[in-house]
Amino acid sequence: LRSFNNTETIIAEYPLEVADTTITDDDNGVGLLLDTTYTYFAVRVDSLGELKDTSNTVTQKTLAPTSHDYTWQECTFGDAGYPNTLYDVWGTDENNVWACGGVKINDTVYGIIKWDGVEWKPVDKNGGRAAIFGFSENDIWVVGGGVFHFDGTVWSDLTEEDEVLNSNIPYTSLWGTSSSNLYLGNAWGKIIHWDGVKASIVFENSDPIPITDIYGISNNFILASGSALSTPSISLKFNGTDWDILSGLNYNTTLFRTVFGWNPYDYFVGGSKNYRYLNGVVSEILQQAPGILEKIRADKSTGEIVAVGDGFTLLHFNGVDWKDYSYELNQPNSAFYGVYLNNGKIFAAGGAGIIGKIFIGTQK
Repeated sequence: LRSFNNTETIIAEYPLEVADTTITDDDNGVGLLLDTTYTYFAVRVDSLGELKDTSNTVTQKTLAPTSHDYTWQECTFGDAGYPNTLYDVWGTDENNVWACGGVKINDTVYGIIKWDGVEWKPVDKNGGRAAIFGFSENDIWVVGGGVFHFDGTVWSDLTEEDEVLNSNIPYTSLWGTSSSNLYLGNAWGKIIHWDGVKASIVFENSDPIPITDIYGISNNFILASGSALSTPSISLKFNGTDWDILSGLNYNTTLFRTVFGWNPYDYFVGGSKNYRYLNGVVSEILQQAPGILEKIRADKSTGEIVAVGDGFTLLHFNGVDWKDYSYELNQPNSAFYGVYLNNGKIFAAGGAGIIGKIFIGTQK
């Protein structure tokens, strides 16, 4: 039960013995109040419906809305004559952020650059890096034309060490719970699992379309999306055993490029149209997004969400509503492909023709 303002409300009811589970309280789809403390407790109900054996109480405070007030710093990369583009960005905090893609700096092509809180520095040579994900500054993975791991000192190429990894390049997306539980999407509609020792194919689509994004809550709840102009898109949900097609979407006329989830009951699928699944009900959101969304990510400590995409689309959700920064940034012939946010900072990575770009937003 939830206790609030001297009112007790039943949130969930189960048999006396039940496996560990997650209970989501969204007040039957209405939503809870922001910046508000709620109290919860459990009781046993006897055969007559009487409440017995009240448990200890637990309290939880919902997040407060944040500010839409950001200032922006534009960072550009790349020598002339090279298709400089940054495809993804990830970090441990606002002073340790890595971006990947391909940028030519002083006649050398780099696949990874790093932000140290003051400036961007080239890190790893050779371009063709499409996605980055990590678990600490000493445990980072990058994929693209190969599979690469950073141990805090050295970037190692694992591609040649495993036949499955080597035979399924290029890779287009990446997510995992640890370095022994990684999921890699490739350009041919496959999802590859790396268990720390060997790789195996865990999903293969009938059409060879790029798996453009993977995002999970746990090993028992993972989302994936894929699209290409010539074939129907795909959106998937993994339950720990099977990969199932998400229902309620038009795959023939919509490009699905990105996925994100708060929990197994509240998640998003984005692209040329954008949808939210809440307690099994799907609804369209961001109908007037300026461009096709390429990536949706969030800061779970604040509840903020940022969605980026074509035309340098950048949309920010502060807990109450969305703000469109696309026209403020004024980059119509460019695209954002990746975004990372942490502690009042937004890092949006992409490219403008032959110039790689990253915009850093700082919340006032």
